[in-house]
Amino acid sequence: MDNKVIIAIAAVAIIVIAAVAVFAMNGSGSGDAPSDAVRYDGNGGKLENGNTYYDAKSTEVMPSLFTKSGYHSCCWNTKADGSGKKYMDGDTVSLGTKLYAQWTDTNRLGAVNMYPNIFNLYVAEKASGSRTNIDDSSTELPANDATLIVVVKDSASTVSLDEQNKIIIQSEELGKILLTLSIPVQGLDLGSAKISGNTVSYEINQSVKNDEATLGISIMQII
Repeated sequence: MDNKVIIAIAAVAIIVIAAVAVFAMNGSGSGDAPSDAVRYDGNGGKLENGNTYYDAKSTEVMPSLFTKSGYHSCCWNTKADGSGKKYMDGDTVSLGTKLYAQWTDTNRLGAVNMYPNIFNLYVAEKASGSRTNIDDSSTELPANDATLIVVVKDSASTVSLDEQNKIIIQSEELGKILLTLSIPVQGLDLGSAKISGNTVSYEINQSVKNDEATLGISIMQII
């Protein structure tokens, strides 16, 4: 076609914390949960005001409000040592339950993929063979052999790389799409890329701990 349309998209990760009735409690020991609330224990973490636990009158598990230097909260557990029942944000929990924050110092990577109908994003560890979708979420990165995988859904498309490691998806129906992937966080970056069919794999290089990186996706589509 003669007309050319260039679309630039900047992906931004936005974390939204739902508003619920939260009551911060003073003291260094949290005790048992009240029967009409869920008690959240920092398990070594603290609130901004220094408190170590709070109660919430909601049966939906909340994102952590605690901070702990050098760590980030990954989930909740009914036991401080993680040996009990595990809960993730958004899970349903019974009132009267006490949950302990669980902490990790591993890096996390997330993305906001505006075109999941064209391609999907995954994080994987080479040794395990399993992979986690990060199209609109984040996940902990494996300590070793972490890989970003881009899977183009149209098997009839031609996938290639340019000299800057940009993915070029050539399709008669879609036109040419230039997909630029970058991780703008110190210590986390994309290494060399490999193509296998309609899949592109990038090595994820890590030299820091406890960083949360958002995968920047910039797309240029020429129609």
